[in-house]
Amino acid sequence: MRFAAAGRIQDVAAFSKVVGAREMNCATFIRAGVVVPHGRGGVVRRLSLAVGLSSAGIRWGGDSRRAANAVSLFAIPLSQAAVYLALLSALPGLIHDEGNFAMLKAARQAKHFRPRPCASIAPWGATAGTGQIERGIGHVTSA
Repeated sequence: MRFAAAGRIQDVAAFSKVVGAREMNCATFIRAGVVVPHGRGGVVRRLSLAVGLSSAGIRWGGDSRRAANAVSLFAIPLSQAAVYLALLSALPGLIHDEGNFAMLKAARQAKHFRPRPCASIAPWGATAGTGQIERGIGHVTSA
């Protein structure tokens, strides 16, 4: 996981367990095909967001009929809940804006995604993505 390689989380297994437990409790679909899994805790060193896209979709949650095409993964340190909540509150506006959502789905790299002003998620950085994600378009982190 690139979060670990960049020193943003301390333990991939522990972070994955936190994210998985959160998703098992309540899948984080915010619109058809879009999920926002997140993990918060002591294993997270720096607030981070990675976005991955899959045109085929990834089965997500307990319902095998639901698939995710866009995954926005947040890593939140305990000390930055307010910043995370601000980012999370901006995400639905970004995703529900059809122009921004179309741009997100078409992006191949972070530089290809420049949302209209309705979203406050910026700046985008290096590429990220693993597993069934075809392309990771970037991540945003706190300083």
